[in-house]
Amino acid sequence: MKPHRKAVYLIIKRGNQYLLANSAYKKNEEWYFPGGGVDPGESELEAFYRESYEELGLRKEDFISVTNTGETLSYEWPLWQQEKSEFVGQEKTFVVGEISPSAVIDITITGELDGVRWVEKEELVDHIPFTNLKNRVLELYDIL
Repeated sequence: MKPHRKAVYLIIKRGNQYLLANSAYKKNEEWYFPGGGVDPGESELEAFYRESYEELGLRKEDFISVTNTGETLSYEWPLWQQEKSEFVGQEKTFVVGEISPSAVIDITITGELDGVRWVEKEELVDHIPFTNLKNRVLELYDIL
């Protein structure tokens, strides 16, 4: 059986607000936590910093703290996607990076993203369309 691809969710917070992204590939109004795969030999924290820079232009020094929660969400891809991949789906680790509320940051949207938005913590689940991710966010609400 094929394994799950290791990946990270970029849970980026600033005060009581969280960053959500919209995919450039899907062309819809679905908002989610940005993220990406963990490369071979790379830790989840290293992947967090790399993906934060690649997708958003955020540098390591933009964060005042970064925490690997150790919590994950696993899911399977549709069969057509599994057939084209060496993986059956993804196992994503929730990594939380905090940016100072007073910091001046410049988020650069790359070709992978169509847009970003900051939402209040209390509104997170209202913006996330995926039931499994929404349920996991509710379970982890106190540590995010």
